[in-house]
Amino acid sequence: MPIRVVEAQEQADKDAILEFVREVAAGDVEPGAEEEVGGRTAGHGDLDSWAHHFMALDTGGMIAGAIRVNGLHEGSLGPELAERVGLGELLTAFTPAQLSHSSSPVVAPHKRGHTVASRLVAAVVQRLLRQGVLVDLCTCAMDLVPMYYQLGYRPYLPPFRSPGLGVRQPLALCPRDLEHLREVESPAAALLPPELDDDGATAMALRRIFAEFRDPGFDRVSSRALWARLARSSLAAGLPGVGLLEGFDAAELEAIAPHVVRQYFMPGQFVYRRGEREPGMGVVLSGSLGVVLAEVGSHVLAVLGPSEPFGELQALGPGERSADVVALERSEVLLLPPNFVDRVGREDPELGFRLARRLLQVLGQRLVAANGELLAMGRSSAHPARSRRPGIHAATPDVSEQGPPESFSVAALGASDEEILSMGLRATAIGAIELPALLGAGLVDGQAVLDMGAGPGLFASALGRRLPGCTLIGLEADERARAMAQGIAARQGLADRCRFLGADPAATPLPDDSVDFCYLRLVLQHRRDPAAVLAEARRVTRPGGIVCVLDADDDSVMIHPPAAAWALLRERLDEVKAAEGGDRRMGRKLLRLLQDAGLQQVHASLLPVTRAALGAEAFVDIGFGHLPRALQRGGLWDDKAQGAFDELRRHLEQPGTFASYAGFLVHGLAP
Repeated sequence: MPIRVVEAQEQADKDAILEFVREVAAGDVEPGAEEEVGGRTAGHGDLDSWAHHFMALDTGGMIAGAIRVNGLHEGSLGPELAERVGLGELLTAFTPAQLSHSSSPVVAPHKRGHTVASRLVAAVVQRLLRQGVLVDLCTCAMDLVPMYYQLGYRPYLPPFRSPGLGVRQPLALCPRDLEHLREVESPAAALLPPELDDDGATAMALRRIFAEFRDPGFDRVSSRALWARLARSSLAAGLPGVGLLEGFDAAELEAIAPHVVRQYFMPGQFVYRRGEREPGMGVVLSGSLGVVLAEVGSHVLAVLGPSEPFGELQALGPGERSADVVALERSEVLLLPPNFVDRVGREDPELGFRLARRLLQVLGQRLVAANGELLAMGRSSAHPARSRRPGIHAATPDVSEQGPPESFSVAALGASDEEILSMGLRATAIGAIELPALLGAGLVDGQAVLDMGAGPGLFASALGRRLPGCTLIGLEADERARAMAQGIAARQGLADRCRFLGADPAATPLPDDSVDFCYLRLVLQHRRDPAAVLAEARRVTRPGGIVCVLDADDDSVMIHPPAAAWALLRERLDEVKAAEGGDRRMGRKLLRLLQDAGLQQVHASLLPVTRAALGAEAFVDIGFGHLPRALQRGGLWDDKAQGAFDELRRHLEQPGTFASYAGFLVHGLAP
């Protein structure tokens, strides 16, 4: 049915568009039906009052779709959205009249898969050219990114998470970059008169401002390497499975490439959040993702590696995300839109059919693996007496009888399973920086390694994957965290090399000289008796083995421009730690502590962690995410602290803010 696009002139037309958007947003989960605008959804946002609204009408005059564009010389985006799109940086090179912001197109469900969205965007492009706009910005749902790439938009900032909606990708369109528009075969190329071509000058200006600005898509070399990483067996439950794209030839894979999005996620960054109404799924290319469900005692339900699918398709899912999916390390994923198979099938029905059949095979394989896990869980819970524990557990002292709890004790913190996982994620997230330093300190594959503060075992399991010849022992007094650690190790096939003991670091059940490398990571800052813990570490480490300590020091935090909120929060944190017997300035004291413990050839170094390296979201969560719970434990969390924490988070997430902190790594030889 023919579609025509017109700009709304009368208030009645604008009201009809807003009502249409509300109906689509309320009755469907199509990405683009909602968008973040100062915490509001489309149709109620602050931008509506000064936007130019376009509507797509069918032959009956019914609205089939709508889109909105705001010229930035006509009003204000608001501080939150302005920060999301990097407006401050853009204004260093462009005037407000040269910039605009567009919403995602909202399309009626029965019109999706037709030309409505493309016609709406084309109308926006025509307006941009008439008004002399050089850059149009949008924050796009991930499943719409391939369409926007084909229209000529390019990424220029890292993706961010919009609360309740999911991951959003900032994109920029240079409507006068004729060469790029032709290269991606954008319909906008036909709208640009040759005399308005800027020969790529606007794109060059964006490259100078934003390191992330790039041309999207896959060239032939990179796409073949990418698909080769996917053409392998699934790792689910060790079954001889089928890779999602195994058996597809080069031409077929290149036909698939324009319909998917390749994206990186940093450790601790959530790919999907439970309850979000954003359909689509993905496939892990590298790294590992954890599937998390708070109601289950063993919080990390599965660890997914390369070639494993994750997420839920709109046609098969419950309408909302059923679990959190979080990056356990720096991970590269391929995001598939909810109508991925349909998009491919419209261009090549046979290829679409093969993709659908392969997807069902992979999902069926996952179902078989899940059933196997359920049967195993049922057998173990029905006959707990048959579950044999290592003999060394018999010598484990009862943690409850070891005197007053230290500030590191998970039980003392009253932590939930979700908080335990969060602690583990923060501890694991700097692994890419930490592991090379440990290798430099003397960690060698094949050694017996003791992790004296294992938590939920994420770091120990990461070491097990990277050093296949090592045996690992993790100490963790809290039963819930220890159960998580054991479950993660088992699911990653590390149960034969990785075990976890319920013991206090100052009184382990291990014999003398039993390990080659003893590691205390973020442990001593929580202890009343760091010297006793180091004495125990020296006892269990063989002569010539290595005792290595990583810890923090709050005075290493650097923030510019300075943040007054951090000074208030740090003062309160010092008070809480002092009452608990901890020390948030342990880092500077490690050199003397290891020397006093009798270790030899003690060496100290710093591991800098920057906002630029981790990304703003992960940096804030890893470095400062512990503050609310810590102050709540100490009774020092009030409205003033909440306000300071919110202010600190906003400050650290500002694009122009520099922030860093350092880990203190000190190691020595056991005599």
